[in-house]
Amino acid sequence: MKLSPLTRALIWIGAYVISFSAADALSESLGTPMLITCPLALAMTAVLLIRIFRSGQAGFYGLRRLNTIRLHPLHILPFILIASANFWGGVNLHPPTAQDALHIVTMLCVGLIEEVIFRGLLFRAIEKDGYTAAIIICGLTFGIGHIMNLLSGAEFLPTLMQIVYASAAGFCFTLFFSKTGHLIPCIICHSLLNATSIFSVPSSLAVQAVHALLLTVIAGGYALYLYRMKSAENAAQ
Repeated sequence: MKLSPLTRALIWIGAYVISFSAADALSESLGTPMLITCPLALAMTAVLLIRIFRSGQAGFYGLRRLNTIRLHPLHILPFILIASANFWGGVNLHPPTAQDALHIVTMLCVGLIEEVIFRGLLFRAIEKDGYTAAIIICGLTFGIGHIMNLLSGAEFLPTLMQIVYASAAGFCFTLFFSKTGHLIPCIICHSLLNATSIFSVPSSLAVQAVHALLLTVIAGGYALYLYRMKSAENAAQ
């Protein structure tokens, strides 16, 4: 039986959320965070990419060469600012450990997986039924999905702030993909933001709130700019 694009996207999202939650819990029970999650992330990344490239739709889902982006280099500046957020309060340099390696590899994979399934698969599956609705759904589902961090023991207020700026980033990444047809800049930005969190300096809740606000303004402002650009293009056609 041939599945619809939306069904496939939802299956991938469900499989990702459920399997990673279980892997995180199992890793913690074994005493080494991400011990099980890391190989799972590598395996899911490989399967996802193989299926997309074998389908011949890599370009449709935004996996295109970077040198074909038709935007001014300054349009990448917001992504650079977002990716550098973990260093805004300083850099926590420490001797590398095996745990660091597990974290970095897992988070790099998570950035790719989430961008492909939330932006590539989900957005492409629903954009034909309503462009604006697709933007809203992809942005909000990505942001709200971070509520799962509470199951891993994350504190409520930092998680709430993460949901807010992740939603703004979700809108930003979705609109960038919609505008350019490229997903790789979103993957790079998202993956770097995830992976570099181990180098961030511990900060107070107030400082975290300021950083969350800045991220929301940068990502949200760029999303609004991209939306207006896309709307103007659609009106001119």
